[in-house]
Amino acid sequence: MAWDPRAGGPVRAPSHHPPTPPASLVSRPRLTGLLDRAVALTLVVAPAGSGKTVLAADWVHARRASGQPVLWVIATDAGTLLPALASAAGVPAEALDEVRRTYDEAPDEVAETLRAHATPGTQPAPIVIDDAHHLPPDSVGLLGRLLATAPELLRLVLLTRRDLPLPLVPLDLAGQLVMVRAGQLCFDDDDAGDLVRSHAPRATAADVTQLQEHTKGWAAALILAARALDAADDPPDRPPDDAVHGAAGAGLPAERVPRGPLRGHPAGARRDLPRDRRDGRVRRGPVGAPRCR
Repeated sequence: MAWDPRAGGPVRAPSHHPPTPPASLVSRPRLTGLLDRAVALTLVVAPAGSGKTVLAADWVHARRASGQPVLWVIATDAGTLLPALASAAGVPAEALDEVRRTYDEAPDEVAETLRAHATPGTQPAPIVIDDAHHLPPDSVGLLGRLLATAPELLRLVLLTRRDLPLPLVPLDLAGQLVMVRAGQLCFDDDDAGDLVRSHAPRATAADVTQLQEHTKGWAAALILAARALDAADDPPDRPPDDAVHGAAGAGLPAERVPRGPLRGHPAGARRDLPRDRRDGRVRRGPVGAPRCR
């Protein structure tokens, strides 16, 4: 979305479009409900391939479809962060230059400048920052200062592969923090069955159980294994669990893993599946997969 600091009204911040949720999406209201909580910081921390981006994209598309504002920022596009923060707080466009000058000359005073120009009584619009682990240190510092001194101006949803140096304890004590860890993103048996069958319609209950055992509910591993299962030859005389074991990584050569894109999933999910250094095969029971509850 283009913005013009000379135009009247609130800052119209540049906002990226989130990935389109895949056709095989399994909606997870228990988790999107956590994103619905109006707190200063929602921190989603999990390895690549856990489903962070797909979850947030589903939530954003639903909000926008119902007419609710939400901004999507990519961490590597640092120039959009300050306009997004100003827009979310209802800062008028004509004040954006002052906010920029303050950030350049006295970054510790940005919170007061935003507060002085924020529209009174405005509930901040959510800002989703994807790949927040790529935020430059000065951007992380800015967010930390704002969260510490003006949390009422923020509603951040950070998607990250690692923890960030932010004031989590004070926010938690103030009831302004929601944490979503890898274990919460893991698919339970019911959701895993829906996800597997969206990629492998012929999968049986026994297949799903075996895939769950091997993938530990890790989203990317479940998808890759389900696709491999669906693509595998399945002679009538072969026991079903042989196919599942092979699809889940107990000897499936890397070249037989389906190469179709994981639409909407974090880049690198397939790369992060552990492989045997000797032959490139995907190993059973991915090391480094999220530990599910």
